[in-house]
Amino acid sequence: MDRAEKMRVERKLPHTQRTRYLGLRSRVDINKYIFIFEGPEDIPVYRTWINKISTDISYEPLEVRGKENVIALREYIRSSSDNSGDKALFFVDMDYDDIDLTQYRDWADTYVTPSYSIENILVSAEILELLLIEDFALIGDRQILRAPIIDFFKKSMQEFCESMLRVNGYLRWIRRRGIDSEGFPHDAKALISVTLSGVRQIYRDDLSDVAATLKLSDIPSEEDLAEHLKWFRDKGIAIFGRGKFIIDFFKRFISEIFEDSRAENRVFFLKKLAPGDPQHDLMRKLAGFSNCPSCLRAFLGKHFTFVSAQSAVVAMA
Repeated sequence: MDRAEKMRVERKLPHTQRTRYLGLRSRVDINKYIFIFEGPEDIPVYRTWINKISTDISYEPLEVRGKENVIALREYIRSSSDNSGDKALFFVDMDYDDIDLTQYRDWADTYVTPSYSIENILVSAEILELLLIEDFALIGDRQILRAPIIDFFKKSMQEFCESMLRVNGYLRWIRRRGIDSEGFPHDAKALISVTLSGVRQIYRDDLSDVAATLKLSDIPSEEDLAEHLKWFRDKGIAIFGRGKFIIDFFKRFISEIFEDSRAENRVFFLKKLAPGDPQHDLMRKLAGFSNCPSCLRAFLGKHFTFVSAQSAVVAMA
C-alpha cells in the first residue's frame, strides 16, 4: 500500500473521525448543534430539507465517511465522560437493515431515513416534471412535450425496478447474513443500460455470475433469495432498493433527455434546444423539488423549537 492509499484508508477510520469531531467541537459554540452525516452528498440535501422545515435551525455539518462511522462516533460521544452531553445529532440511511433489530432503533438523537437512503426520495415522476419545467423550460407552447417524457420515464422506472430486483435481493441477503463483500457497487453501470430505448439488464441472472460481479464470498440458495425477492416485490425497489442504483439510473435518464434536446435527430423535442447541463448541483435541485420527509420534521421538532418555514411565509403575507 503506497503512502497516498494509506492516507485515504486512514481518513475513513473511526479514530480519525473522532479526532475531526473533537477538533470541530472545540471551534464551535457549545450551545450549537453539530449534525453528523454519512457523506458529503448528504449535506446539501439535508440543508435544503431543513430550510424547508425552518430557517431558524442553526447547526454545523460534519461528514464522517460512512454509516458505521456515524454510529461509532455517536457511541464514542455518548459514552465519553467529557462529551456525553454534547449537542450533536446523527443522520443515517436505513439501508437494508431491519430497523426493529438495530441498535439505533430507540436512539432519540439519531435520524433514520424512511427509505433505503436519501437518494430514493429524490427520484419520481413529479420531481422529473419540475426539472423539465425549470431546466428545460418546457412551459407555454412546450408544455405538451412534458407528458411523453414523463410517460417514458414511468416505463423506464418499471424496467429499472424489474432489472434490479435480483441484485437488490442479493445485496439484502448479504447485509442480513453478514457475508463478506468487497463493497456494494457505487452505481448500476455494470448492471443496466439506460438509453432512449429504455432500461436493459446487462448482467446474467445466474447466481454465480452475479456473485462474481459483486465479488461475494458466498451465494444464497434460490430458496433464500426468493424470500428477499418477495420482500422487494411487496415493499418496492424504488423506495427500498439501493439508493445509489436508483439515483444513477435517474442521472443517466436525465442525461439521455438532455442529449436528445440538443441532437439533430430528436425523439422527444420538436426543435433543437440549448438548455444548461441539468446535472449541475443536481442533488440540491432534486431536494428542492422533493417533499421533505415528515419524519425528519418530527425528529427535529424533538430537539428544536421553531416556526415552520411555511408558517413563517403565511405570517409575512
